[in-house]
Amino acid sequence: MSLVELMKTIFFIFLFISYTEQLSAQEYWVPSSQPTEVCTNISWLCIKNNAYPLSNTLLKRLKAGDSVYFNKGVYPAFSINNIHGTVDQPITFNGSFSIGKAEVSVNPTKKKDIIEIKQSSHIIVTGFNMNSTPRVGIRVNNSHHTQIDNGVWGIFTNHSNNFIETSNTIIGPAEQYGIYHSNCGDHVKITSNYIQNFDGSGIHINGDKSMGGKGRERRWHNIECRNI
Repeated sequence: MSLVELMKTIFFIFLFISYTEQLSAQEYWVPSSQPTEVCTNISWLCIKNNAYPLSNTLLKRLKAGDSVYFNKGVYPAFSINNIHGTVDQPITFNGSFSIGKAEVSVNPTKKKDIIEIKQSSHIIVTGFNMNSTPRVGIRVNNSHHTQIDNGVWGIFTNHSNNFIETSNTIIGPAEQYGIYHSNCGDHVKITSNYIQNFDGSGIHINGDKSMGGKGRERRWHNIECRNI
Protein backbone atom coordinates (compact mmCIF):
# COMPACT_ATOMS: atom_id res chain seq x y z
CA MET A 1 0.00 0.00 0.00
CA SER A 2 1.38 3.38 -1.00
CA LEU A 3 1.74 6.26 1.43
CA VAL A 4 -1.10 8.12 -0.31
CA GLU A 5 -3.43 5.11 -0.03
CA LEU A 6 -2.46 4.65 3.61
CA MET A 7 -3.24 8.30 4.37
CA LYS A 8 -6.62 7.98 2.62
CA THR A 9 -7.42 4.85 4.63
CA ILE A 10 -6.50 6.55 7.91
CA PHE A 11 -8.58 9.60 6.94
CA PHE A 12 -11.69 7.53 6.18
CA ILE A 13 -11.27 5.52 9.40
CA PHE A 14 -11.08 8.79 11.34
CA LEU A 15 -14.26 10.05 9.64
CA PHE A 16 -16.06 6.78 10.39
CA ILE A 17 -15.08 6.88 14.07
CA SER A 18 -16.12 10.53 14.37
CA TYR A 19 -19.45 9.85 12.68
CA THR A 20 -20.11 6.81 14.89
CA GLU A 21 -19.38 8.83 18.04
CA GLN A 22 -21.81 11.52 16.91
CA LEU A 23 -24.53 8.91 16.37
CA SER A 24 -24.07 7.15 19.73
CA ALA A 25 -26.32 8.28 22.55
CA GLN A 26 -24.65 10.11 25.42
CA GLU A 27 -25.48 10.73 29.08
CA TYR A 28 -25.12 14.04 30.88
CA TRP A 29 -25.29 14.76 34.62
CA VAL A 30 -26.53 18.09 35.94
CA PRO A 31 -25.25 19.11 39.41
CA SER A 32 -27.40 20.95 41.92
CA SER A 33 -24.66 23.58 42.22
CA GLN A 34 -22.22 24.99 39.68
CA PRO A 35 -19.22 22.65 39.40
CA THR A 36 -15.66 23.97 39.45
CA GLU A 37 -15.03 22.51 36.02
CA VAL A 38 -17.55 21.68 33.33
CA CYS A 39 -17.13 20.01 30.00
CA THR A 40 -17.20 22.67 27.33
CA ASN A 41 -15.12 20.88 24.72
CA ILE A 42 -17.36 19.22 22.14
CA SER A 43 -15.21 16.06 22.22
CA TRP A 44 -15.59 15.47 25.97
CA LEU A 45 -18.09 12.95 27.23
CA CYS A 46 -19.72 14.36 30.35
CA ILE A 47 -19.70 11.72 33.05
CA LYS A 48 -21.08 11.61 36.58
CA ASN A 49 -17.99 13.13 38.17
CA ASN A 50 -17.73 15.81 35.51
CA ALA A 51 -21.28 17.09 35.45
CA TYR A 52 -22.57 19.60 32.92
CA PRO A 53 -24.75 22.56 33.93
CA LEU A 54 -28.18 22.66 32.31
CA SER A 55 -27.68 25.48 29.85
CA ASN A 56 -28.46 26.36 26.27
CA THR A 57 -25.05 24.98 25.35
CA LEU A 58 -26.02 21.54 26.64
CA LEU A 59 -29.54 21.67 25.25
CA LYS A 60 -28.25 22.47 21.77
CA ARG A 61 -25.91 19.48 21.92
CA LEU A 62 -28.64 16.94 22.68
CA LYS A 63 -29.50 14.42 20.00
CA ALA A 64 -31.76 11.38 19.69
CA GLY A 65 -31.21 8.83 22.45
CA ASP A 66 -29.38 11.16 24.85
CA SER A 67 -30.26 11.29 28.56
CA VAL A 68 -29.87 14.17 31.01
CA TYR A 69 -29.73 13.16 34.69
CA PHE A 70 -30.30 15.58 37.58
CA ASN A 71 -28.76 14.90 40.97
CA LYS A 72 -30.85 15.44 44.09
CA GLY A 73 -31.08 19.18 44.73
CA VAL A 74 -33.06 22.32 43.90
CA TYR A 75 -32.97 23.68 40.35
CA PRO A 76 -34.23 26.77 38.55
CA ALA A 77 -37.03 26.69 35.98
CA PHE A 78 -35.96 25.71 32.47
CA SER A 79 -37.26 25.35 28.91
CA ILE A 80 -36.82 22.52 26.43
CA ASN A 81 -37.16 24.38 23.14
CA ASN A 82 -36.86 22.87 19.66
CA ILE A 83 -35.26 19.63 20.92
CA HIS A 84 -36.08 16.45 19.00
CA GLY A 85 -35.56 12.76 19.63
CA THR A 86 -36.98 9.96 17.50
CA VAL A 87 -39.57 7.22 17.96
CA ASP A 88 -36.91 4.67 18.85
CA GLN A 89 -34.55 7.10 20.62
CA PRO A 90 -36.36 9.74 22.69
CA ILE A 91 -34.42 12.31 24.70
CA THR A 92 -34.91 11.79 28.44
CA PHE A 93 -34.70 14.30 31.30
CA ASN A 94 -34.51 12.28 34.52
CA GLY A 95 -34.89 13.92 37.94
CA SER A 96 -34.71 10.74 40.02
CA PHE A 97 -31.32 9.39 39.05
CA SER A 98 -29.94 9.79 42.59
CA ILE A 99 -31.64 8.87 45.88
CA GLY A 100 -34.47 11.37 46.17
CA LYS A 101 -35.93 13.43 43.34
CA ALA A 102 -34.62 16.67 41.90
CA GLU A 103 -36.84 19.64 42.74
CA VAL A 104 -37.44 22.42 40.23
CA SER A 105 -38.78 25.37 42.18
CA VAL A 106 -36.35 28.29 41.88
CA ASN A 107 -37.85 30.85 39.52
CA PRO A 108 -35.64 33.95 39.26
CA THR A 109 -37.07 35.09 35.91
CA LYS A 110 -40.70 34.69 37.04
CA LYS A 111 -41.67 32.06 34.48
CA LYS A 112 -45.34 31.07 34.56
CA ASP A 113 -44.43 27.43 34.09
CA ILE A 114 -41.52 25.73 35.84
CA ILE A 115 -40.67 23.40 32.94
CA GLU A 116 -41.83 24.18 29.40
CA ILE A 117 -41.50 21.75 26.48
CA LYS A 118 -41.91 23.91 23.39
CA GLN A 119 -41.98 22.90 19.72
CA SER A 120 -40.14 19.68 20.56
CA SER A 121 -40.81 16.00 19.96
CA HIS A 122 -40.07 12.57 21.41
CA ILE A 123 -39.21 13.93 24.86
CA ILE A 124 -39.53 12.09 28.20
CA VAL A 125 -39.57 14.06 31.48
CA THR A 126 -39.54 11.84 34.56
CA GLY A 127 -38.85 11.98 38.28
CA PHE A 128 -39.13 15.69 39.14
CA ASN A 129 -40.83 17.42 42.07
CA MET A 130 -42.13 20.98 41.73
CA ASN A 131 -43.51 23.35 44.34
CA SER A 132 -45.25 26.75 44.35
CA THR A 133 -45.56 27.07 40.59
CA PRO A 134 -47.12 30.31 39.26
CA ARG A 135 -49.29 28.39 36.79
CA VAL A 136 -48.29 24.75 36.20
CA GLY A 137 -45.34 22.48 36.83
CA ILE A 138 -44.95 21.34 33.23
CA ARG A 139 -46.34 22.93 30.07
CA VAL A 140 -46.27 21.02 26.79
CA ASN A 141 -46.55 23.63 24.06
CA ASN A 142 -46.99 22.52 20.43
CA SER A 143 -44.90 19.42 21.13
CA HIS A 144 -45.68 15.88 20.03
CA HIS A 145 -44.74 12.39 21.20
CA THR A 146 -43.94 13.52 24.74
CA GLN A 147 -44.22 11.57 27.98
CA ILE A 148 -44.49 12.99 31.52
CA ASP A 149 -44.32 10.71 34.55
CA ASN A 150 -43.17 10.29 38.14
CA GLY A 151 -44.20 13.20 40.23
CA VAL A 152 -45.04 16.75 39.20
CA TRP A 153 -47.28 19.48 40.55
CA GLY A 154 -49.52 20.16 37.56
CA ILE A 155 -49.53 19.62 33.78
CA PHE A 156 -50.86 21.84 30.98
CA THR A 157 -50.73 21.06 27.25
CA ASN A 158 -51.77 22.91 24.12
CA HIS A 159 -51.86 21.73 20.49
CA SER A 160 -49.92 18.56 21.29
CA ASN A 161 -50.46 15.04 19.93
CA ASN A 162 -49.24 11.60 21.03
CA PHE A 163 -48.94 12.52 24.68
CA ILE A 164 -48.59 10.26 27.76
CA GLU A 165 -49.11 11.34 31.37
CA THR A 166 -48.69 8.54 33.88
CA SER A 167 -47.91 7.96 37.57
CA ASN A 168 -47.94 11.62 38.62
CA THR A 169 -48.93 12.93 42.05
CA ILE A 170 -50.55 16.35 41.59
CA ILE A 171 -51.72 18.14 44.72
CA GLY A 172 -53.17 21.65 45.08
CA PRO A 173 -54.44 23.98 46.30
CA ALA A 174 -54.88 25.66 42.93
CA GLU A 175 -57.64 27.60 41.20
CA GLN A 176 -57.97 25.47 38.07
CA TYR A 177 -56.97 21.94 37.04
CA GLY A 178 -54.51 19.26 37.99
CA ILE A 179 -54.11 18.12 34.36
CA TYR A 180 -55.39 20.37 31.58
CA HIS A 181 -55.28 19.21 27.95
CA SER A 182 -56.28 22.17 25.79
CA ASN A 183 -56.58 23.20 22.14
CA CYS A 184 -56.98 19.76 20.62
CA GLY A 185 -54.55 16.88 20.33
CA ASP A 186 -54.91 13.22 19.41
CA HIS A 187 -53.59 9.94 20.79
CA VAL A 188 -53.46 10.93 24.46
CA LYS A 189 -53.01 8.55 27.40
CA ILE A 190 -53.61 9.78 30.97
CA THR A 191 -53.25 6.93 33.47
CA SER A 192 -52.39 6.18 37.10
CA ASN A 193 -52.27 9.81 38.26
CA TYR A 194 -53.23 10.91 41.79
CA ILE A 195 -54.86 14.36 41.76
CA GLN A 196 -56.17 16.23 44.81
CA ASN A 197 -57.39 19.63 46.01
CA PHE A 198 -58.11 21.68 42.88
CA ASP A 199 -60.91 24.25 42.60
CA GLY A 200 -61.54 23.20 39.00
CA SER A 201 -61.48 19.70 37.58
CA GLY A 202 -58.84 17.16 38.45
CA ILE A 203 -58.56 16.47 34.70
CA HIS A 204 -59.97 18.87 32.08
CA ILE A 205 -59.95 18.25 28.32
CA ASN A 206 -61.26 20.55 25.60
CA GLY A 207 -60.88 20.98 21.84
CA ASP A 208 -61.16 24.77 21.40
CA LYS A 209 -62.34 25.06 17.83
CA SER A 210 -61.83 28.82 18.05
CA MET A 211 -58.08 28.59 18.73
CA GLY A 212 -57.25 28.28 15.02
CA GLY A 213 -54.94 26.12 13.00
CA LYS A 214 -56.03 24.12 9.98
CA GLY A 215 -57.57 20.81 10.95
CA ARG A 216 -58.00 21.74 14.61
CA GLU A 217 -61.72 22.33 14.31
CA ARG A 218 -62.45 18.70 15.15
CA ARG A 219 -62.98 16.48 18.14
CA TRP A 220 -60.33 14.61 20.09
CA HIS A 221 -59.43 11.11 18.92
CA ASN A 222 -57.98 8.13 20.76
CA ILE A 223 -58.15 9.32 24.36
CA GLU A 224 -57.41 6.90 27.21
CA CYS A 225 -58.00 8.16 30.74
CA ARG A 226 -57.71 5.91 33.84
CA ASN A 227 -56.66 7.57 37.10
CA ILE A 228 -56.95 7.37 40.86
